[in-house]
Amino acid sequence: MSDKMEIQEIMNRLSTCADDGDVEGQTMDFTDDAVFRVVHETTVNAEVKGKDNIYQMFDDPGLDFKFVYHLNGQCVINLHGDTADGVTYNQVTWQAKIDGKQTTMTECAKYNCKYIRTEQGWKIQELESNFVFSLPIK
Repeated sequence: MSDKMEIQEIMNRLSTCADDGDVEGQTMDFTDDAVFRVVHETTVNAEVKGKDNIYQMFDDPGLDFKFVYHLNGQCVINLHGDTADGVTYNQVTWQAKIDGKQTTMTECAKYNCKYIRTEQGWKIQELESNFVFSLPIK
């Protein structure tokens, strides 16, 4: 059970750091060769390989977010010795300037992940942010 709690804490930290704009904290739990993928419904919008590239994507100065707010929901983790996979349900509300226009959106996502146990503890090896529903807020 402690392994599952450690992995769930990684997902909670990832979301909290994203909300706070803490890119260092947001990327600290990825492996050096991690893969981060963004999917909207069935379309892959982005795929970044490597912890340094993931950091740069999260730290993009072109992303003009006024706020981001994550609510993590159920988290199901399947342990396989020193590897694991799982899904964390997430609701993200954000506001950003897109094409010069202020946009506010609520999105529902499933974070499909693969994890690996390292000497430093559990790390994210692959994270697919699958946004299954988006609702603009006016």
